[in-house]
Amino acid sequence: MNNLNFLSDLANDLELKGFYKEAEVIHNLFIKQSDVFNKNHLVEFPYDLDKAINKFDRKTYQVDTEGEWENAQPIGDFIEESSDELMHAPAAVDKNHIVFENPENNKIEVMNVINEKHLPTLHNKKDPSTKWIKRAED
Repeated sequence: MNNLNFLSDLANDLELKGFYKEAEVIHNLFIKQSDVFNKNHLVEFPYDLDKAINKFDRKTYQVDTEGEWENAQPIGDFIEESSDELMHAPAAVDKNHIVFENPENNKIEVMNVINEKHLPTLHNKKDPSTKWIKRAED
């Protein structure tokens, strides 16, 4: 990766100084190097699921693991029902979701995290007259 950064910086510097032919040569080297770069990347999750879920207040948030808002459950209930293996699975967090690697089915899943004050206004698929709030697709 350092070679690619070096070649990219060098090509930019040469181009800024007006050495366009030389910059093109370096750019072509960059392309050759990047073609052999390993296309499999390891993205490490910063947390385990236990730490990720504990970033949310248990008293004011619920989790939706199935994509059905009406089936959301308190965080404490989810933790009690989950295995130790699941709670130690790699995870990442954003404002309203937890992304985690589920060891039971060996796939990445998205869990919605919902503030309880929003639960009465969430969309029910079976009743189109309810309000709509976007959710993460699995």
